[in-house]
Amino acid sequence: MNKMIKLTSCLLVSAILFGLFSSCVTTNGEKKVQVGAILSLTGAAAPYGQDNLRGIQVAQEVINEKGGINGKTFEIDVQDSAGDPAQAVTLTQRFAADANTVAIIGPTRTGETVAVAKLLPNLQIPMMSVGSTGDWKSAGGEFNDWTFRSTRVDTNLIEPLMLEARDRFNIKRIAILYTANDDYSISVQPVYERASQMTGDADRSAQLTKIMAENPDGLILNTLSSDAPTIADQARRLGFKGRFIGTAGFSNPATWNLAGPNVLEGTLTADNFFPGSEKTSVREFMARYKKKFGADPPAYAAYAYDGVMLVAEAIKNASSNDRKSVREALGSISNFDGVLGTLTYHGKGDAEKTPIILQITNGTYQKVN
Repeated sequence: MNKMIKLTSCLLVSAILFGLFSSCVTTNGEKKVQVGAILSLTGAAAPYGQDNLRGIQVAQEVINEKGGINGKTFEIDVQDSAGDPAQAVTLTQRFAADANTVAIIGPTRTGETVAVAKLLPNLQIPMMSVGSTGDWKSAGGEFNDWTFRSTRVDTNLIEPLMLEARDRFNIKRIAILYTANDDYSISVQPVYERASQMTGDADRSAQLTKIMAENPDGLILNTLSSDAPTIADQARRLGFKGRFIGTAGFSNPATWNLAGPNVLEGTLTADNFFPGSEKTSVREFMARYKKKFGADPPAYAAYAYDGVMLVAEAIKNASSNDRKSVREALGSISNFDGVLGTLTYHGKGDAEKTPIILQITNGTYQKVN
């Protein structure tokens, strides 16, 4: 049975029964706006999905505290796909069949997002992915008019990241280690290879000892955040002295402790979210998130926060729960002040964003560029 989390602005009273998580029932009839959310709350990408969930919760609180959307309570029905494309497709069909569901937030993973996107023109419901960061073309998909994404896009981050590694940090010889059975890792792998224009060890099954024999001064870890710190720790134990480089693998500081002390010091990564930004929108998000959860927000919480805010803005601008009107409003958003930057969409797909190159220094992110 799927896990369901109903997020509303009223008092939450949770119960657990046969794996079902539920909360209060909204009693304001039609005075609500409802969207669905598909997240990887369990499975290999659970750290990302759980971060997405917390970002969604913060965004929903902010929206409802300000009076909801056009005076209506904003309600989000969160479902767990476990990172499975087939399950994500089933949930999408369920949401599309519910006339009260205006749009979909998610899914979290690249493979399931691509699978869902293919259905949207027929289902006629807009989707805002808050977790997919992979290269869509490599993953076998493409954007259509119903498909949007709030996340960073590794395709646009990797080249600037590799240029900084080469020009600022003098990294000339690299090895690439990726996960052969992970849709995200596979989709991004060709991007790293094109950006580096070097021959690295691109076989995930190869032993780190083989990589060490090639004496690289940079090791790209194209893996999930549950793996990258552990692999980095093993590499250090085998004598690797260079810098680690990656994106998704280092996007969640909560997983950095999987590596030993100072193992990740100097690691280079890239994102569109910088927790140290002095932007008012970022500072307010950081403060609210930390008050609610007792920690600074990781990137995937920021992606979900902006994603929800963008969907809410589109529903507000459309002045309607009509899905086509909401889709058109999403594609028309311009100069939106998000925690990921000033966001503008051109009809569909990704918003324009500025790459931020980061270095892990003393257990935190330091901006490089």
